[in-house]
Amino acid sequence: MDFDKKSEDYRRNLEFGHLFSDVDTRARQADHREMNDMTRDELHAHLENQNLKVDARLRDFTQSMADSMMGINHRLDLIEKDISSVKGIKGVVITTAIASTLAIAGVLIGVLGYGASTYDTGRETTLLIQEARQQSIENRQLLEQIRSQQTAPPAASQQ
Repeated sequence: MDFDKKSEDYRRNLEFGHLFSDVDTRARQADHREMNDMTRDELHAHLENQNLKVDARLRDFTQSMADSMMGINHRLDLIEKDISSVKGIKGVVITTAIASTLAIAGVLIGVLGYGASTYDTGRETTLLIQEARQQSIENRQLLEQIRSQQTAPPAASQQ
């Protein structure tokens, strides 16, 4: 049931109450009528009191919101200070990244240069070993020639 329906039923009960009048009903209606009778001054004082309470609550709420906003503004100021220091870090980070990239490139060039020199050294070593083997073979042949000449009897001196 909605409010209008309830109030309509209540009004009808009051209108037709005289048909079913008894002592209890009349007494209740009389009490009820007396309780609702307020003078204009009393109503005005009551409403003024309520307005004062609402104004006080609104003033407290407004002060609370102002204090909160001041706290938020203070925090935002601190954040701005932190961010301004971060702006300087941006250049440092970029400089560090460039320097690191150059350092890595230098290391890679050094490693490749060392590898190439080691490879070339290995090739030269291989050539030296082959040359030494060739000389060893030639020396062996020369030695065998000398031995063969020493072991052979001289034919011309015996005649």
